[in-house]
Amino acid sequence: YRNLYSNNLIESKNIIFRGAPGTGKTYLAKEIATDIISNGYLDDYSLLSDQQKKQIEFVQFHPSYDYTDFVEGLRPKINDDGSMGFELQDGVFKKFVARAKKNLDDSQKSQEVIEKEATVQEIMADYFSNIEFGVDELEIARGTKFYITSVDDKHINISIPENKISDKLSLNINELKEMLESDSNFTQVKDVTRFFDKLNATQNYSYDLAIFNAIKSKKIEIRKYITKQEKLKPYIFIIDEINRGEISKIFGELFYSIDPGYRGKTGEVSTQYANLHDNPDEKFYIPENVYIIGTMNDI
Repeated sequence: YRNLYSNNLIESKNIIFRGAPGTGKTYLAKEIATDIISNGYLDDYSLLSDQQKKQIEFVQFHPSYDYTDFVEGLRPKINDDGSMGFELQDGVFKKFVARAKKNLDDSQKSQEVIEKEATVQEIMADYFSNIEFGVDELEIARGTKFYITSVDDKHINISIPENKISDKLSLNINELKEMLESDSNFTQVKDVTRFFDKLNATQNYSYDLAIFNAIKSKKIEIRKYITKQEKLKPYIFIIDEINRGEISKIFGELFYSIDPGYRGKTGEVSTQYANLHDNPDEKFYIPENVYIIGTMNDI
């Protein structure tokens, strides 16, 4: 590395620079991040590619910054019928960690798995791009009709007009993805329940199964992907003015997880809003390829 402190960060996972205002702490933090991300080739952040810049995140703490900004929290949203509601959204640090986790997971996958995932991704994209949202009718095993209204990175949103109590539902898109990647045959809801290792079926599994069967029934022409295994990359999170925020309020239970000795699944914790997750049993942890730089004024 070009910078004297880059190895310190790699070895310790977390580092804080302190000093008087105007002494170049923030500049130094960005220089170190650029040095590590470019593997010692660059020290000017502006010269990084757009892809490399996604490996660096910068936030500045202040007195009103809190857990919902940093980790996760409820945010207002406008429902389809115009009413106001709330939804759980990830904070800046959790989104950043998700990118690092994906890179870590992808770097450990075989070529065969990578190609299969790329194929399933194309199959799903083709299917959803060729249906008319809110118009094309689907049906679960017991005859209830429903419609897909929208799809995003995390959810498949459906409308169930026959259900007078709850006529809308959000399905976890990753569940459908896992079913398609498994090459398993799912004929009944209990097959889906068994696949996800659950004792009891959820309402969502009936609709997952219906969409799974609809996709399987389509004859989708698949292009051959030339894919390569992803290399493990470092991800660097810079917290400027770290002492201006109320640290215990912002980090919450993550204090435990950022300790270098508890990186990875060793330090996994349940976050404050875990009961609102698609999978309430899911734990949060900070992977080994995440590094944190803090800066603070000592005056």
